[in-house]
Amino acid sequence: MGGRGSGGHNRKSTYQHIMEGTYRKDRHGPKPDVSQLEMPADIKPARWLPPEAKSYFRELAPQLWKLGTLDRLSLGLFEALCVTLATCDALKQILDCEGEVVNGKPHLLSRTYNQHVAQALRLFRDFGMTPAARQMLGLGKEDVGLEV
Repeated sequence: MGGRGSGGHNRKSTYQHIMEGTYRKDRHGPKPDVSQLEMPADIKPARWLPPEAKSYFRELAPQLWKLGTLDRLSLGLFEALCVTLATCDALKQILDCEGEVVNGKPHLLSRTYNQHVAQALRLFRDFGMTPAARQMLGLGKEDVGLEV
């Protein structure tokens, strides 16, 4: 008994309901206000992350923690996002240096670069980093630290 979304042991989190647009205050309680929470000091980038990915981690993690879309369970996925962004940077540098077209054909790394960009965009959406995702979360500019 109890399947996905049934309210049993596989029930969706409040955050999932918010992201899917199925959140109801009468069923899921008040929206959690995590904007005042500071990221715990023990959450640091993994040792295996490349330096470029660590810099993305240090830049984005505190903001996403305050936004409420980053928690201990999603750290692995967030590290994947940081690695993807660092890989995009490296591929873009190569493409800028060698050109997008080589001998009249698209550069071999163009497709790989486009795949990494698409993966980064999917992960951005998952972490509420796109305007549409923030709107689904009910966050305005003042909630994400942007001036009005």
